[in-house]
Amino acid sequence: MVGLIEKLEIRVGGTRFQDDGNIRVDFRGLDAKGEINLSGFTPSVTKEEFFACSSETDLQELVRQKIIARLESQETENTEQDQEAK
Repeated sequence: MVGLIEKLEIRVGGTRFQDDGNIRVDFRGLDAKGEINLSGFTPSVTKEEFFACSSETDLQELVRQKIIARLESQETENTEQDQEAK
């Protein structure tokens, strides 16, 4: 699944500064065939990460990394729950 995310075209739709000091980045992802559409936001972008992005491409890559990290953490949680159920 992570390989598919790496191939998505990510577009940043907007950003919002949050009360906790992080930046919410709204995004949309589309696969090369136009068959898979992923949209949402990443609430955990720090100010340091955000301002280190010198271009929109850098921000898109940061969002992609956040998506992958979230999916990998979900896979780990699911694996641990499956093992506990056995």
